[in-house]
Amino acid sequence: MIYVNFFDTLRKIDKIQIIKQWKTILRYFTILATNILTINKKFFFLRVTGAINDESRVKILAFLALHSKKQGMLCVCDLQESLEMIQSRLSRHLKILKDAGFLELQRQGVWAYYGIKKDLSNFCKESLKHIERLNLPLPELKRISLENKCPK
Repeated sequence: MIYVNFFDTLRKIDKIQIIKQWKTILRYFTILATNILTINKKFFFLRVTGAINDESRVKILAFLALHSKKQGMLCVCDLQESLEMIQSRLSRHLKILKDAGFLELQRQGVWAYYGIKKDLSNFCKESLKHIERLNLPLPELKRISLENKCPK
């Protein structure tokens, strides 16, 4: 009887220690998860602010915000012609804005169409509202894609 009680006590101690260790491990995982979320939020913030920290990208966003509401998604060739940008530079800016969460992309064969995302994050929505309030002078939309004049 004495041995059984002694081993039962040992088992209880082991269980208590295991529970304490698990609580410690869970605490560390909670801290780690919180740090990862904080890092993700910082990364998102830096990505968005970096995207709008360029005059050309702000102009592209303002242009798309204005015209994609009326016209829908716009072909890269329309943007290229309207904004008078070379294709490689424009594509780079569009990729940065897409990666930051401002734009959505639709591909149709070799053509790429961009528009403002419908499900923007709150931070992107507010940033876009401020960009729209700047009332930047924007060029007219030239829809060369409708005239089948897009370069191939």
